Amino acid sequence: MMDPIVIKRVLPCSKRKLFDAWSKPS
Repeated sequence: MMDPIVIKRVLPCSKRKLFDAWSKPS
């Protein structure tokens, strides 16, 4: 798997928020 920091860096801002919500279990 890719490093979360790398993923956040590649993804656009909108998907960063989506990824952030997905990566953090509620």
